[in-house]
Order: sequence, then structure tokens, then C-alpha cells
Amino acid sequence: MLKAEKRIKRVTIRFSEDEYSKYLSIFEKIKSDYTQSQFIRDCVFSKVPPELIVQKAIIFKPTACDKERVRQIAGITSNINQIARNLNIMMRSNNQSKLITCLKKLDTIYDYCEAVMYENEKDK
Repeated sequence: MLKAEKRIKRVTIRFSEDEYSKYLSIFEKIKSDYTQSQFIRDCVFSKVPPELIVQKAIIFKPTACDKERVRQIAGITSNINQIARNLNIMMRSNNQSKLITCLKKLDTIYDYCEAVMYENEKDK
């Protein structure tokens, strides 16, 4: 991953009372982790009008639930990688009975996860 460029230059901007009120009303519609600096950079460097930037930020604003899901998915992904690694080790060791037992357990876990997922979908 590329290292983020350090932002060391500051730009000061002045608004009239009306402009500032309008700016705040636009920015407050976002109400997310989107910072004022990022919002202004997006407005300046994007060919997209600020109103559409606000709409995009509102549409894609992560909720606490989304952040928790991402955390859970990251944990599941880590577990899957560990399982794949162990399965590869078992395959190389020619221990077929252990491999078959492990695959059966994985199938049971998959069935359970699928049932929970569909149950959660019904609740929505």
C-alpha cells in the first residue's frame, strides 16, 4: 500500500455569514467520518458539484452496523486463510482421513452460517 502524502500546506478561506451558513448546512447533511478537510478537497479537485459529493457521502456513509460487519468479515477471512493453510498442510502430508474429517466439519459450519444468514435476511 502506498504511503499517504503528508499534508503540510494550509489554506485559509473566509466566508460571509450567509456563505458559512450555507456551507455548514451542506456539510452537516453528511454527518459521518468525512472530515471538513476531505469534503473541501473533494469539492476543489473533483469535477463533481458539491451537492453530488454530499449525496455520495450520504449514500455511502458507513454506519456502526456496517463497521461491525466489516470487522466480522475480516475475522472470518482470517479464519478461512488459516483453514486453507491447514488443509494444504494436510494434503501434503497425505493424511486423507484427517482431511475428510476436516472438510465435513467445514461443510457443517457452512450450513450453519447459511442458515443464520437467511434467518437474518427474513428479519429485515
